[in-house]
Amino acid sequence: MNTGELNLAWSRAMVEILVTTGIKHACISPGSRNTPLVLAIVEQTSINCISHFEERSAGYFALGMAKKLSEPVILICTSGTAAANYYPAIIEANYSRVPLIVITADRPDYLVGSGENQTIHQKNLYGCHVRYFKDVGLPVEDPINMTHHIFSAVIMSLGINGEGLLLNPAGPVHINVPFEEPLIPDNINIPLENIEPGIQYAIPPIQYSKVSEDAVKNLPDGDTIIICGRMDDDQSKLSILELSEFINAPIFADPTSGLRYWKHHENIITTYDLFLRNENIEPNLVIRFGSKPASKILCNKLNDWNDKTILVDSIGRFNDNCKIVINSRIKNFCEKGISQNLRASKKSKTAEIIKLFESKYRNTISDYIQNQPMFEGSVVTACIESLKKGDNLILGNSMPIRDADMFTPNLGVDINVFANRGTSGIDGVTSTAMGIAAITSLKLKSENTMLITGDLAFFYDLSGLYQSMRYGMKLTIVVINNKGGGIFSFLPVSNYGTEYFEEFWLTNPNLSIPKAAQLFNCLYFFADNIKALNESLESSRQKDGVTIIEVSSDMNENTTAHKALLESLTTK
Repeated sequence: MNTGELNLAWSRAMVEILVTTGIKHACISPGSRNTPLVLAIVEQTSINCISHFEERSAGYFALGMAKKLSEPVILICTSGTAAANYYPAIIEANYSRVPLIVITADRPDYLVGSGENQTIHQKNLYGCHVRYFKDVGLPVEDPINMTHHIFSAVIMSLGINGEGLLLNPAGPVHINVPFEEPLIPDNINIPLENIEPGIQYAIPPIQYSKVSEDAVKNLPDGDTIIICGRMDDDQSKLSILELSEFINAPIFADPTSGLRYWKHHENIITTYDLFLRNENIEPNLVIRFGSKPASKILCNKLNDWNDKTILVDSIGRFNDNCKIVINSRIKNFCEKGISQNLRASKKSKTAEIIKLFESKYRNTISDYIQNQPMFEGSVVTACIESLKKGDNLILGNSMPIRDADMFTPNLGVDINVFANRGTSGIDGVTSTAMGIAAITSLKLKSENTMLITGDLAFFYDLSGLYQSMRYGMKLTIVVINNKGGGIFSFLPVSNYGTEYFEEFWLTNPNLSIPKAAQLFNCLYFFADNIKALNESLESSRQKDGVTIIEVSSDMNENTTAHKALLESLTTK
């Protein structure tokens, strides 16, 4: 075979291995050097290929797809800075434990450092933020080593070894694929000699570590609370609730935990971010499931409670400072805890006090929202209360997720909640939501997807809207327009009187949301009160495509409303 034929046959062998591992989705950005890979993957009818002209957005789109699927998604780009633009999404995937298969085309080694166009050092480009890296080298006629590396990359993205034993958190992996020119044969339609991928690989089922009886027996008795952050295993919710009932432990449920809105239950606590500011809680034992919660107040308390806290995680310690970590699947730990009679006092004083606080603070919050003009806390509450069973909710960082945590109650509605809380950036939230909506559109068209974001994050990721024009995802985007980074108005720097505060902290985009909606053929509504917002939300459920609801918010009035609520709670 000549070089072009070898490149294409090699790429087909690579894609065939990816197909055998069960990967079904790929996000592809255009280029020259990745042409053999793109030709090989788009001809595979078993892989859904989505084109992206901008790699940064593509990375977050794939992240959203993988979050919704809990499966790896492929990213393919050409050489040079195209690969660098995946980096923000890769970092988020690393800390969020989301599997991505990143395949970057490259120039041959001998061209690196030669001044050759669009050639950079791509080996280990993503450093410690990927679970696995391999440069597979130039195509050869025997692909056995390459296919082994591809299989290794896939299982490492899932955090398992060849036997299925869970060793690491899921996350992104990087395969670098150099090609020499000519990149493809003169006629790609003629039959080519096949390169057989050799061994056919299958992904083994995941095997979780078994929790020891001693790990449960040795836990201290007494008043216990459970704290749930974002969890990878959605099937853990019922087990956690059963354990909570068994040991009479209230659950501080972060909005991303899956428990916050799932079902009505007296043990699900939602006002901790507020009452922990004023009330003293001293449990004997804290059991944590999932990542750290969004509430800074609660995280500060976790630092205080570290000596009496255990973290239960299926891969042990990952990016967490908890002193005691039990390596166990959450479901297994809960079942073992119940079977081994891990029981706190039936009349837990801590549980009784916390439930009283929950009732008192929830009533105050509800009354406050009903009797105040619209502010961002009431906007987020109205949006989430409009959701129905099975809907997807994506919470933007900065204020939306904090307002959800502070204000929203236990609704008794099983919704799917997502947020990019691995590194908590605002840079790709719209593209992430588009990826989630894309999977929803393909699989469960009855579901609706809602993103709540701010104007700064919305304009930062404006190119993410482009995919809706091409692929017709159904998505409602609620943009809270407070003309800048509203979260900074709550920081001490806002009180310093510096003349640079508006320019270098608030950074008002000063751009038109309706014009952006028009540019990308999105339906647009404007709401400056709760009634208009609810009407817009109901209309958006009935519409296909992307609906943008702009909600007007005055930053100063919003800050005042938040502070007034806190003051009212302090005086009660």
